[in-house]
Amino acid sequence: MSKAAMPTSTDTLPQLLDEFAKLKSKRLDALKLNKADVAQETRKQKLASIQSKSSHNYEADPRKSLSERKRVMEYTIAECEAWEERRQRSLNTGIQDQDKLAEASYYKEINGLKIDKEAYLRSKENDARMEKVDNKVKQEVSAMIKDSKDRKFNKKRGRTDNNDDAGNYISEKNRQFNLKLNRQYD
Repeated sequence: MSKAAMPTSTDTLPQLLDEFAKLKSKRLDALKLNKADVAQETRKQKLASIQSKSSHNYEADPRKSLSERKRVMEYTIAECEAWEERRQRSLNTGIQDQDKLAEASYYKEINGLKIDKEAYLRSKENDARMEKVDNKVKQEVSAMIKDSKDRKFNKKRGRTDNNDDAGNYISEKNRQFNLKLNRQYD
């Protein structure tokens, strides 16, 4: 620190405040200059980046000037194979989210059930201590369980081609696809 910055016993309060104000203005001026320098440097870097990108000499594809038929004939085998591979990958997307499909089929099956909520609430109020189940409800539940077990059994046992549904498919590929879906989600 210089002597002028160090307070002495002879300095008065107004002199000290004046010195403080000068130092504060110096600090603010330095901050402004520093910000301006940083902004200028950033602009230079961006400009250099843009210029380096624009200075690349991109060669135009000579095939673009040809007609469609001639351009197709100019592709190499490697390019064709790469194109086919990309196309096959895009076609093989299939069912992306099996959980969503399973959830949708679950809710569809649940919504198909016919439940008499009023009768359920009445029986709940009347027979709070006794557990009585309506025969009709018992039959529906047992039918659902049996149906579920049948599906599991059929899945484990394997599928056999049923010619009963021979007219329901557009083509053989469509039939195979539907059988594949049935195997996965039954």
